[in-house]
Amino acid sequence: MVSLLQEVLAHPTSTIQHLSLIKCEMNLSGWRGISSLLISTKSLKKLTLSNHQLSTQVVDILCDALLQSDCALESLVLPYCGLTKAYCNAIGRVLLLSRTLKHLDLSVNYLQNSGVLTLIISLLTHTCQLQELELCGCFFNTYICPQLSKVIMTSVNLRSLELGSNHIGDAGLLLLCDALTHPNCKLQNLGRLEQMLQ
Repeated sequence: MVSLLQEVLAHPTSTIQHLSLIKCEMNLSGWRGISSLLISTKSLKKLTLSNHQLSTQVVDILCDALLQSDCALESLVLPYCGLTKAYCNAIGRVLLLSRTLKHLDLSVNYLQNSGVLTLIISLLTHTCQLQELELCGCFFNTYICPQLSKVIMTSVNLRSLELGSNHIGDAGLLLLCDALTHPNCKLQNLGRLEQMLQ
């Protein structure tokens, strides 16, 4: 399958921009093939990999590809991929160094407070180009809201932040709403507010 995808996407007439591979059973060789697609295919802008149990090795392979200068991917969608805080260092490095990635969806992964905090460190740097981040259902709580508030107040590029189905509560939500009134806030969407009061 991956060989066929490489052939199709590498064809000079190919204009495919979104590749969606949902719940596919691939071995390590297949994932290496996907990573090579990210590097070799200039037209590919979005990759959806929902419903996979991604290993640390696979995530490292994908993240290494995203950091190559030839990678043009702008959107990576990874809901229900079994990701935990252990994966966040590699993902945070991508956020820190990628020149093209604008949208990242990590919804419904067990990142917890420590995993999200690792991502926040990258979001607070001036090199981070990310514009849209989705963290719905990632099992974090009020504890990280002061750091998320800093992101909202200081990030130059971030425009949309989805945080629904996490245990932020009233106190956390107040911190986030206060951050929205900061004069340096560039955020245009703080999504699913009604789901943050659990």
